[in-house]
Amino acid sequence: MAPLGGLTVIHDDEDDWLVSDGVHDPNGGASSVLHLQHVVDSDPSLAQLATMPPGYVTWRSTAIDAWVIEEWTYPDD
Repeated sequence: MAPLGGLTVIHDDEDDWLVSDGVHDPNGGASSVLHLQHVVDSDPSLAQLATMPPGYVTWRSTAIDAWVIEEWTYPDD
């Protein structure tokens, strides 16, 4: 399972995109709703994930590492 404390992108089965920057804890009130283009503008390397199908997660330990792609389900599923 992907470490959610790192650089993580989830394309869930409801066609939502969730992006973690590895710094801000979304449970601590740091969540934001953004247009995906704004996220790609801040990190153009995310554009290569545009074809990742729903139901998958990708993560990497640092910004220079390759993305690791795995199937994704929410922990309570």
